[in-house]
Amino acid sequence: MIIPDDPARQSQYVQWVIDICMNSKKDRKDLYDRRKQYFLYGGTDANDVIYNRIESHLDLVASFLYSPDHAQFSLSAPLNSPDLVVKQYMAAQDTFNNDFRDAGMFDFFGDAIIGSLIFDSIILKSGWSDVNSDPTCKIIMPWQFGVFSEEITELESQQAFVHAYFIDYDNACQRLQRAGMGEKIKDLTVVNTPFESPFPELITRMIISATGGENVSGNISGSINPTYQARASYNAKVDRPLVEFHEVTIWDDECEDYRVFWVVSPGLVISDSKKTIDVLKRSEGFKAQKKQQEPFYNTKCNPFFPREHPYTLVRPYNIYEYFWGKAHIESLIPLQEWSNERLEQIHDILDKQAYPPRIGSGFMGLSDEKMEAFGGADSWVMDQLPQASIKELNPQMPPDIFSDYMSIGQLFIEASGLTEVLQGKGTAGVRSKDHAKQLSSTGSGRVKKAAIRLEAPLVRLGDLTFKLNMRNNDEPITPDPKEDGKEGDPFYYANMSGEYALRVAGHSHSPLFADDTKEMAAFLFKSQSIDQEALLRMLNPPDRDNLIHGLRARNKQKAQAQAMRAKMGLPEPGTKPNGKHGPSSHA
Repeated sequence: MIIPDDPARQSQYVQWVIDICMNSKKDRKDLYDRRKQYFLYGGTDANDVIYNRIESHLDLVASFLYSPDHAQFSLSAPLNSPDLVVKQYMAAQDTFNNDFRDAGMFDFFGDAIIGSLIFDSIILKSGWSDVNSDPTCKIIMPWQFGVFSEEITELESQQAFVHAYFIDYDNACQRLQRAGMGEKIKDLTVVNTPFESPFPELITRMIISATGGENVSGNISGSINPTYQARASYNAKVDRPLVEFHEVTIWDDECEDYRVFWVVSPGLVISDSKKTIDVLKRSEGFKAQKKQQEPFYNTKCNPFFPREHPYTLVRPYNIYEYFWGKAHIESLIPLQEWSNERLEQIHDILDKQAYPPRIGSGFMGLSDEKMEAFGGADSWVMDQLPQASIKELNPQMPPDIFSDYMSIGQLFIEASGLTEVLQGKGTAGVRSKDHAKQLSSTGSGRVKKAAIRLEAPLVRLGDLTFKLNMRNNDEPITPDPKEDGKEGDPFYYANMSGEYALRVAGHSHSPLFADDTKEMAAFLFKSQSIDQEALLRMLNPPDRDNLIHGLRARNKQKAQAQAMRAKMGLPEPGTKPNGKHGPSSHA
């Protein structure tokens, strides 16, 4: 995009970009609210359902797609690197996995998967906390984000995108003051409850029967079915002055990089990253920092990294020519409605069987109160007429209604590409462990495809976090010991080359690939393609670091013992003096 230099035209241009990117926000927000209602309550009305299958099922699907406690990255040095460099990368890999996990980044990604199954996609925003000296990750809901071209499915191919959020009023005033726009404070648009509906809950459930005009702007009369039972809304209650903020990221064709504008409502551009970087480049502190870490600061207008933005799109199910993808919950909502209907029918029939309706005929003076009391414990009635009788209407349960309800659960499983074997349930015809494993591998193709699709955003999140550590983390990293047993010289993230390769180690993010990884590790160890330490790294057992440390200590002791025997001219244990293996004999 060609961004105007004139401040007035530039402000209009940026506002036009915001309007384009946030054009579908309201329509999408209505859909997201509906999906959230189904996930939390199993329906959209005020009446609670008997059982919400969607919530538990989506949690099950997410557990197959991703497991934060087993996920880890593999960091590889450039091909044909020296052994010293390879050892540095191995040490950096272990340190980075620990730092990534300690910062809660694996857990953030797991939360994003749940949200993407409910809504359709989730955006993660990477950053760095100078307070805690740790990488940060912010989960952005899809209605807080907008893209310039929704027919383009990749975020990196978008010409512009917008992140909308709210900041405190005093914070907005401070930013305007720092930008030299203090006279614009009076123009700020202030809101108090940006996360809640502007109408009371009862009004949203009103059935309108008449209006005082051609539209609902006049007097309205209708009926409301109130409920007095408290229900959790899971919405933050906000009652303080807030101002809407827009962080606009635009690809600048002149700079050939991303350019960021910060805009406060109503359309006041308070900061331009290009101008900010121009000012910073003239400062001595920035020049010294740039000299030390040139790759991270060689930019004209990008405040993050050259040709990089901090956003990661998490979208398990793609749709052709639609950026936001498909919400998996949409496939489950009709099944949930069907389940609600069947459970209500079963519940209603069981109630009528336990408390059947009655017909009283031929009685004289049998009032409604007496009829209502009749049928309770120790109740009786007497009448003079011989034809008086009371008949109970006992409804019969349809013979197939329970099997029909159970089949809904099978459709839930089929809609997500799962099988009974994957869930740990027995299946008829399974003859052995290998047979069950083969069925599990054959039936997991659909859900594995979705799990593999999550590797790309996880790797991007890891790559951005690694670069943030390279730029900001000054904690030393101790490499693996040298061949002579001495400790290596400490180094830093900043010493790492930019040609590294970061991957998800052995699809470790998903439990679906756990057995494949174990089999591959056993095969490689048996064929002597890897040693014991590499086997521990692939299997990633509990307390792996201490196991590796103990293995190295034993290998070191073994090497010292072998060197001592060779110095004294003694044979290896279990060998004869002639060098052949077997029990030694002495004449």
